[in-house]
Amino acid sequence: FEDPMLIDKVRSALKETKLPPEFLELELTESCLMSDPAQTTALLREIRDVGVRIAIDDFGTGYSSLTYLHEFPLNALKIDKNFVQSVESNDRGGPISKMIIGLGQNLGLEVIAEGVETEPQLEYMREHGCDVAQGYLYARPESPEDTTEWLKANQRVSATYVRSIPGKKRTDETGT
Repeated sequence: FEDPMLIDKVRSALKETKLPPEFLELELTESCLMSDPAQTTALLREIRDVGVRIAIDDFGTGYSSLTYLHEFPLNALKIDKNFVQSVESNDRGGPISKMIIGLGQNLGLEVIAEGVETEPQLEYMREHGCDVAQGYLYARPESPEDTTEWLKANQRVSATYVRSIPGKKRTDETGT
């Protein structure tokens, strides 16, 4: 985020790959956001103006000011996997995850649960209104080559991609 050419690099990558900007999401940590809030806000606005999505990664593990959180032009909060994975153990992960989901909803942000590995974790996130789940429950990380092959073989699936937890009713941006 300290690279003065970042916005130019993002634009160039989008142009070179012909990727629609709404399919690119940049993930930043809380500490990255808080290093220089004024400069960060300006850069995030430039990135959003290009159409690229912005998410805070590992939310809840770093330092952030709720005042700045409200002012940053964000699209999403990503709940750290440690909170997600501890919802089954009567640990504090459940209440913290629930609080982050509520905060995201109140700020109009998409909430993404990272590190979902079990059905009970997914069910907890679903029950509390989390928008998206990621993790080994769905798939392990793949190489770019394997991902490209999968997308080619499953064009119908990739063309109708929906950002939501299975079973949770959600409309797309057209309201359908």
